[in-house]
Amino acid sequence: MDLRGERISNKSYWKGSVGNQWVFYCPNCAAERRAPYRPRPGNAMHFFRVGLTTAALMLASWPWFGWKGVVWYLPVWMAFESVYRLRLRAIMSCSQCGFDPYLYLTGVKRARAAIDAHWRQKFQERGIPFPGDEASSRAEVAQSAGDQKIEARKTTPRVINPKQRAEVQRSLGLDA
Repeated sequence: MDLRGERISNKSYWKGSVGNQWVFYCPNCAAERRAPYRPRPGNAMHFFRVGLTTAALMLASWPWFGWKGVVWYLPVWMAFESVYRLRLRAIMSCSQCGFDPYLYLTGVKRARAAIDAHWRQKFQERGIPFPGDEASSRAEVAQSAGDQKIEARKTTPRVINPKQRAEVQRSLGLDA
């Protein structure tokens, strides 16, 4: 209590409470990401829920197993952890850049291909040509235009002075 008899709140006003959320940054684009649960199961509440489910299954299978029904704990825990990790994997891929940490752990080349596919799809949705494809299409157009024009572009210097520009054009035979 302070001097006026009012209670002082223990909550800090400087940081928001994240509760049971897991806050992290995407390693590819540095965007802040939030997952609604922790990356690893094993919370006391998880053990309680699996134990409660085991007790219900043990009671349901009592005529066949009796006290041996406690063994239900292992398959229930395995199923719980599998579902937990699958849900986490679905959330982990970044919606902004397409980075998937699980895919990165299994193969860097596959993760890079997934990011490339993500960006190609984003560019296609907006009707913009993908930067890598644009350069290759320009090269194909230049190849079809003929080697003389390409060589002329490569050898033509950038000239600011109009007199020098006219001389260069005459020497290349571009001025007719």
